[in-house]
Amino acid sequence: MHGRHYPGLLILSSGSGTTAEAVIHATKTGELSMEVAGVVSNNEHPGVFDKVDRLNEQYGLKIEKAHITSPQKGEQTVAESQHIVDFMHHLGVKRVVLLGYLRKVVGPLLTKPLWIVNSHPGPLPATGGLIGATVQQRVLDLGLTHSAHTIHHVDEDYDTGQVIAAHKVPVQPGDDKDSLFQAVQSTEKSWTPRVLNDLLLSEQRSKTTH
Repeated sequence: MHGRHYPGLLILSSGSGTTAEAVIHATKTGELSMEVAGVVSNNEHPGVFDKVDRLNEQYGLKIEKAHITSPQKGEQTVAESQHIVDFMHHLGVKRVVLLGYLRKVVGPLLTKPLWIVNSHPGPLPATGGLIGATVQQRVLDLGLTHSAHTIHHVDEDYDTGQVIAAHKVPVQPGDDKDSLFQAVQSTEKSWTPRVLNDLLLSEQRSKTTH
């Protein structure tokens, strides 16, 4: 990156990592003025790790991977949370984004980062606590005219933090949960890097005014 210092970002992801891939690409195109320094997954062999390996080779990056989890289902343990914070310190990063991370965040990870945000594939609060295509099934069951891609601050519960940005995705005639999910995922890949960059710019503006 031509010798310039860019703030580091940690991604938490449980699955295939399609949005994480889009975010990493955006750091190379200049759309996102940050460097992805690491990716944490609660799964040992998630698709996101394969994407990181490929992108590291493609771009000459050094994104580190870490498998951090516990036997406890659903919610992190405090020790698990601390392990992620320790990994942040190792990487020298202070900003975290959850991209398809399916564990409830607790403990130090809620308070140590400068900010920690989550990308949710649906309108809030109507689809809070749901994941994947089940989000879109809820949208259809409720008869909503729009789904959405929502980025919000992470707090102690599922999908209840303050909304930063929400991008509507119209429900088209004939949509089922899978087609609607694909439309939302496309919006998520497009908008997540932009919102993260806006967060960074807002943070920098705040520093200059204090």
